Amino acid sequence: MELNQLEHFGYFNDLIKEMRKGNRLPIRTLKLIGSRKSGKTTAYQIFAVYMLLINEIKGDIYLIRNAVQDANELFKEVSELVQELGIVAMETNQTKRLIKYNGKQIRILGLESNQGGKTKVSKAKLGLATGRNKDYAVIVFEEAYEIDETKTYAIEEAVRGYKYFLTIYASNP
Repeated sequence: MELNQLEHFGYFNDLIKEMRKGNRLPIRTLKLIGSRKSGKTTAYQIFAVYMLLINEIKGDIYLIRNAVQDANELFKEVSELVQELGIVAMETNQTKRLIKYNGKQIRILGLESNQGGKTKVSKAKLGLATGRNKDYAVIVFEEAYEIDETKTYAIEEAVRGYKYFLTIYASNP
């Protein structure tokens, strides 16, 4: 597997360098807009896995999709990436859509489910991991235009205890 997506989005490399040093990030919000197959999703997935792998980075990653079904698919994609990279020591929990390694986690959340033609808001517990003794919380809203602004605000408020926050809004134009 080629990892050139990180070079395509060079700012992820820059963020990793700053995080390894424990520095405050130069940005708090990042808006990724790219067409389908532009590499934005692959880039932030690799970024998330690298955050787990690098010992000096103390932080957690929350990947958010509006639909539970899409969150399940995203969990599958990230799990496959972990396998492709040959990382066998990561603990995965498909039911909770959780990947853990080295005291850190990638948590993938779906906010709504469609049951019988009706949309129901998921009762996801967002603050499961506290930021105690951790520097960074990265929250990625995939297909951000699908998620109501009040939900994004509620999620940002639910993730607590970290020194630094980075919120990434990713969507197609």
